[in-house]
Amino acid sequence: MWRNPLQPYDFLSPDAVETIHEQAMTVLEEIGVDFLHERARDAFRNAGMKVEGDRVRFDRAWVMEQVRKTPAMFEL
Repeated sequence: MWRNPLQPYDFLSPDAVETIHEQAMTVLEEIGVDFLHERARDAFRNAGMKVEGDRVRFDRAWVMEQVRKTPAMFEL
């Protein structure tokens, strides 16, 4: 398996990272994301997300639950 030999950069302070995270969550909750594929919208609707036309608005707790399920590493 290939591994990135470079050290990660810390360009942002923890407060800045938290601000970006909070704003991203606000966008997902209040503005939403347009999905043109009907099956994608159906999957989100079945997961309990609010779907209006092509737009899906996400529940913050659901998004964070999905993030927690993501493996720390995976092979491409």
